[in-house]
Amino acid sequence: MNVFRAIRGEARNWWYFQKLRKQGDHAEAKKREIHETRLIIKSIRKIKYIHIGRGGHTVWYSADHRLEGYKSDINNPYLQYLIARGIAILDTTTVPDVNLVQLARISMIALPPVVPENKFGALNYESLKYVASEYKKLGATIYNVKGVSDE
Repeated sequence: MNVFRAIRGEARNWWYFQKLRKQGDHAEAKKREIHETRLIIKSIRKIKYIHIGRGGHTVWYSADHRLEGYKSDINNPYLQYLIARGIAILDTTTVPDVNLVQLARISMIALPPVVPENKFGALNYESLKYVASEYKKLGATIYNVKGVSDE
């Protein structure tokens, strides 16, 4: 899968680049498409993990930097690329409805600079591996977490 080509293909459809093409400025449109594609790939390299839930997905870059979206389809080509790249993905859309209360009780994932200290419930922090294993016990699908992953 050539993600550079896929992302650049999406960039070609951005309204501003289409406007440049309609105005005949193909060289400028191409230059901007390549620049934007490189920025997207650079941001992909900074991803720590992705959580997919019933309300959408959250891409975590650090403890205080995240990007949220409404799509929760694991078959999305972008997410398939991230799985192939080795990014940890926790998909809780596969958790049965009867387990949702237990899911909410699991601690949050600690990312630097947060260090897990207390183990008193959902408002505290644990390692990615611990949280992923707890999610998996409830029926979540886990990708690219050593010792826990389904694939």
